[in-house]
Amino acid sequence: MALAPSRGLSRVQACLAESGALADSLASGGSGFPEAVRSWLERLESGARETDLGVAPRLAGLRVSVEAAREGVIAPELELHGRLTPRKLRKATAQFALRSAIELVSHALQPFHARQLRAEDIALELAARSFEKALWPGQGRGREAPADMPSMWRVMLADPALASRVRELSALLGVPGGMMMVARMMNEYAGNSSGATGETGV
Repeated sequence: MALAPSRGLSRVQACLAESGALADSLASGGSGFPEAVRSWLERLESGARETDLGVAPRLAGLRVSVEAAREGVIAPELELHGRLTPRKLRKATAQFALRSAIELVSHALQPFHARQLRAEDIALELAARSFEKALWPGQGRGREAPADMPSMWRVMLADPALASRVRELSALLGVPGGMMMVARMMNEYAGNSSGATGETGV
């Protein structure tokens, strides 16, 4: 299963980062809190659809409940106590939707984060082992990372010791995503190797 598209994931993570500001708005008693949550849910839902996290329909349901509260509709999951006013209903519905959405998305992202860490480990291993095996083009003339990643990818696929890792990374990220991550790791590895060489050569 390939990892979620990076653009959609970035949008989801950006929305989660905004949740603190929304909580502050709730604490300050701002009247714009329900509408801010509705707009936030709309953006979070859009990002979740792009990433195929499987929670977009439930986020849509939370957004609808916030919108319906403006008409006095009480969500079945909502527990209210004391005298109910329209403002209290809107605020309580938005608060419930915010908390529920954060829990939903955070839980949905857990498997992704585990796969992301696995992909980074594989990419770093490929960068290091391909360098150790002197597979980088022009490696004897310097420590620059390969510029032609499609060719480098084919070289690693043809190597019996690396092929299984290349295929695993492809399954996690797709070939383009895998190439991008390996290229990034190779650049970092080349920089670290050059730095280490410079230190020992002094």
